[in-house]
Amino acid sequence: MDTRFASTEGPATESFESLYRTQYPAMMRLGFLLTGSDEAAGDLVHAVFRRVSARLPLESPGAHLRAALVTAFRSDRRREVPPAPLVMPQELVEFRGHVLRLPVQQRAAVVLAYFCDLGDFEIAALLSCRPATVPALVGRGLADLRRRGRGPEEAVSDLLQRLAAHAHTEPFLPPEPLVQARRRRRPTWRIGAPLLQR
Repeated sequence: MDTRFASTEGPATESFESLYRTQYPAMMRLGFLLTGSDEAAGDLVHAVFRRVSARLPLESPGAHLRAALVTAFRSDRRREVPPAPLVMPQELVEFRGHVLRLPVQQRAAVVLAYFCDLGDFEIAALLSCRPATVPALVGRGLADLRRRGRGPEEAVSDLLQRLAAHAHTEPFLPPEPLVQARRRRRPTWRIGAPLLQR
């Protein structure tokens, strides 16, 4: 489990930039496992931070960001773009390929269960399915990975942790936060726009 997901789970008092810098590495690791690509993960992570910036402060920023990232991943039409090659052991190259061949729901369920260490109810909420469906998603995903020679559940958890370590986690400049602009009492959202007074 990546414990940095929980590093700011208390009442949020930090600035947007502070939240970005503390949560960016964990978000990139999760995004990398879901998409198999630093580029795709970075696009999703930046989009998620822009969206949540308008809702600060957050009571549970790690959980909120994780939910927003999973939702963005499930709706992202570019997720099937082949990932760029990375310098890492051949075992991890093959494992990344096997994970990316899983259907989206199974892939997300396996990653959330064995990397984020979430329970069935938490995963069900993130994947918009019934809790009883989660074991089936995870089970089918694991069965597929076993058929490809990935061994028992413990091996899958270890391989996910090792694969996530290859994600690019050095924060870039934070994205411009979303600021609510008010004109004639009709709210709109703009990226980086100043707050207009009535």
